[in-house]
Amino acid sequence: MPVNSATSGSTPPATNTGTGNSATGGGNALTQVSGLVSGIDSAAIIDSLIGAARVPTTQLERKQAIAQAHVEALRSLNLKLLSAQLDFSNLNHASTFQNRVVSSSSASVSATALSSAQPGTYQVNIVAVATANQLATAGQASTNSLLGAGTISLQVGSGATGTVTVDQANSSLAGIATAINAANLGVTAAVLNDGSASPNRLVLTSTTTGLASAITVSGTGALTSLFATTTTVAPPADAQVQIGSGAGAITINQSSNTFSGVVPGVSFTATQPASNVVLTVGNDVSAAKTAVTTFVTSYNTAKQYLRDNASYDSATKKSGILFTDNDVLQRFNDLTAALTGPVTGAVAGFGSLQSIGIAIDPQTGQLSVSDSTLTAALTSSPDAVGKLFANSGTSSNAGVAFSTLGSKTRITGALTVNITTAAAQAVVGSSALSDPVSVTSSTNGLNITINGHAYALNLTAGTYTPAQLASHLASVINAAAVAAGNSGDQVTAGTNADGSLDLRSKQFGFAQTIDIDPLSTSLPALQLFSGAVRGDDVAGTIDGIAATGQGQALSAAVGSALEGLRLFVGAGAPVSNVSVTVSRGMAQKASDAIQRLTDGHSGVIGQDLDSLTSQIADITGRISANDAALAIRRQRLSTQFAAMEQLIATTKSQGTFLAQQIKGFSANSGN
Repeated sequence: MPVNSATSGSTPPATNTGTGNSATGGGNALTQVSGLVSGIDSAAIIDSLIGAARVPTTQLERKQAIAQAHVEALRSLNLKLLSAQLDFSNLNHASTFQNRVVSSSSASVSATALSSAQPGTYQVNIVAVATANQLATAGQASTNSLLGAGTISLQVGSGATGTVTVDQANSSLAGIATAINAANLGVTAAVLNDGSASPNRLVLTSTTTGLASAITVSGTGALTSLFATTTTVAPPADAQVQIGSGAGAITINQSSNTFSGVVPGVSFTATQPASNVVLTVGNDVSAAKTAVTTFVTSYNTAKQYLRDNASYDSATKKSGILFTDNDVLQRFNDLTAALTGPVTGAVAGFGSLQSIGIAIDPQTGQLSVSDSTLTAALTSSPDAVGKLFANSGTSSNAGVAFSTLGSKTRITGALTVNITTAAAQAVVGSSALSDPVSVTSSTNGLNITINGHAYALNLTAGTYTPAQLASHLASVINAAAVAAGNSGDQVTAGTNADGSLDLRSKQFGFAQTIDIDPLSTSLPALQLFSGAVRGDDVAGTIDGIAATGQGQALSAAVGSALEGLRLFVGAGAPVSNVSVTVSRGMAQKASDAIQRLTDGHSGVIGQDLDSLTSQIADITGRISANDAALAIRRQRLSTQFAAMEQLIATTKSQGTFLAQQIKGFSANSGN
């Protein structure tokens, strides 16, 4: 039965020709199902019309997807190149190729080697090892019996004499040991039991070894008798090492069992006497070899990725996403050329990667390493291999040395350097000191500000020679600086010929400042000049252009052809016409080539990414605008078809009504 059908005498339905949205209920319900009245599938017609109109948008979406894939490929290549650049940087340090290893023929002698050690074999004899002085007091019946108040004077060798004050409540052997240990005077104390009738003995041990560790101790007050007589448990003794044998043998005595400088660049420690100990120094190639093979792997990874994504497959007739990136391909070729080309200034026979066993496959562009050739080169000539990879320089004056250069540095020949101002430390002087110098608990305060950091310090009370006082002063300041996390505030201290103190910052430069508070209680003893002093930066020119000094570093002017070049100036006075020759190593050349690819501003990958990002944003905007317009069009078509369905439904309803009316008239006429 048709919806909304009417019986005889019914009111005919109203005609609705509007084009508004269909509503629920009544005759409008007919328009909610596509073609329910008309039999026309309007939804399919609308989808077909919109689909045809959306073809350009679909093409934009494909273009957008390709651009996004292009971005991801470039980003992946960029990351691989940055990883390679980091690995190249490890090769741009001469120290990477200067590691040394040392072995000892004796289990009693352990050794380490600095990069300055010369390969070879060295024989030493450990005649004696150093020992620390140990003294013991007379035995006491108990560790807890109180002996009475007093003071203890302690001196190690010719060092300053320190005083430990012990009160009545802490005057047991255990309490005295605790007080001595807390004083940090270079002596430790412990109570030992020797098993005798009066077994408890206070044992004093020097914290240092050697003849200079002899302990001098005395007591006052109730502690006088405790330290009046002591027994030597272990005498102080120096270590003794002999080089060679017979009448020409060289004997070296020192207080420590660790010897540095006997064999240049080698430090060895003895635990007991040993004869004919052979120390063998060699080149440690492991670190350098790892650095070289790591860079080769990084380069090959980037090269293979580019090859996979920038090639054309003639069989499938498809090309990689980066196939059209000619600028990227060209810059990568520059990187390959840098790695396969010669290095100016390299040692003869070590001027290319091929000379140390690294070859390139002409078909794939991959690097390969001959392990035996590389190992042989690193073993026999590590410095020459280092000069192949690392930047290097020579100077006509030892006071001016090459430090580093950058990707922007452009050098065409020897450079002329003039130093007009030498770098200086912040220096505080003093009046001539008396000898000895006495520092008491009321005259030991020092308030000092270094590089803007304030320190309130206390020197250890005692009697010092000027040299001892200088050493103690530097030790106290440096300990406080390190504890505060300001290692750059450390100082050195010494004495001048007239006995005056010389206190100065370890570092050089205008940023170094020292300010002594004139109210410091230790000034009468130290005789330091109060007030603020400041260091100075190096100043000069490089090839006639004023350079920037910071401490002892002299850097070429920003914006000049030499930007990125830095020299180390250790000269203590102005020098003129210094000739400096600089060589750009393989690692720097490769890093520069990568920089031209990856630099965020000028690199071709960065520029391509910026272009693609802008392109994607434009496409995204156009897609959004097109879809918005199509949505409006769909709504308009839906409304028009709904109105058509409503009109057909109304027409059918009116036709049914008329047919019923005619049928009714006919029935009435027959009656």
